[in-house]
Amino acid sequence: MNSDNPEIHVSICVQTYNHQNFIAECLDSILMQQTTFPFEIILGEDKSSDDTRRICKEYAEKHPSKIKLSLRSRDDVVYMFGKPTGRYNMIKNLEISSGKYIAICEGDDYWTDPLKLQKQIDFLEKTPKAVGSFHNSVCVDKDSEIIEKQYFKDTDKLFYTQEECLKSLHSSYSTGSLVFRANAIKNRLDDFSKIGSDFILDILITNDGELCYMDENMSAYRIHSGGIWQGNTSIHNQKVIIERYMFLYDNEKYRKKYNGYLWNTIINRFEKLITEIDDIKEKQFVKKQRLKFLNFFDSRSYLFFLKKIERSIHYRIKRIKNRF
Repeated sequence: MNSDNPEIHVSICVQTYNHQNFIAECLDSILMQQTTFPFEIILGEDKSSDDTRRICKEYAEKHPSKIKLSLRSRDDVVYMFGKPTGRYNMIKNLEISSGKYIAICEGDDYWTDPLKLQKQIDFLEKTPKAVGSFHNSVCVDKDSEIIEKQYFKDTDKLFYTQEECLKSLHSSYSTGSLVFRANAIKNRLDDFSKIGSDFILDILITNDGELCYMDENMSAYRIHSGGIWQGNTSIHNQKVIIERYMFLYDNEKYRKKYNGYLWNTIINRFEKLITEIDDIKEKQFVKKQRLKFLNFFDSRSYLFFLKKIERSIHYRIKRIKNRF
């Protein structure tokens, strides 16, 4: 697919909310990029309660040829399990992007190498089988002090198929390092909007090729209490993970390709979630959700409950033996 705007080669999608202490560093790191091609910054501000919106306006006014600012409303925010997400902001940024390639940098992260974009685009231009590339990142705290020199750990492998993205990669790199071909997601935005996440993005774009790891450290991933994922409880995040796998399982294409893996992963995630929940009513609700997922025309469901009965019997026998 050709770019909607032939003058723009790369669209950099920046999603920001309550990042008043971070957004300037993020935007400066993008504006410092040295490239042989034109790029645009698609900046989506999600009606922050702090000073983020004012800062974004100042940057947009100062760099009108580079920054395309969208001021969003909290009325459009998509919630998951009662918690707000940045999904709507992300989808809208992707929709209005016009480049042949898309890069992502959340408003609390930043880039550290002025040649980052050039290196990744040069690689993608000469590597047809790669739908996208990512690289390593440092982890920093709220003051941009390095707390870990290497965010991504699996540095021995260079190319990841869709199956490997699903089963082993698990989007375990910083999203701020990702650049990919725009046509790989533009035709799948309807699907992405249903359960948008880094993990699902990887699965969707690898329908068109493989993801490549570039063994360089060119960005910073910020760890702070205001982070969307970091700020949630383990129980909440477990529920979100189950929803992501359920989305794939409910899609006939992915269920056909990865049926066994998805089924087992969903069941195991349900089991883990149930053990973490203390509230009796919530635990019962999750058990009902698990039961709803199980299909009793599928022999796996019977085997699952049979194994649970066996484990229960063994546990009771063990307790009886320990009394004597």
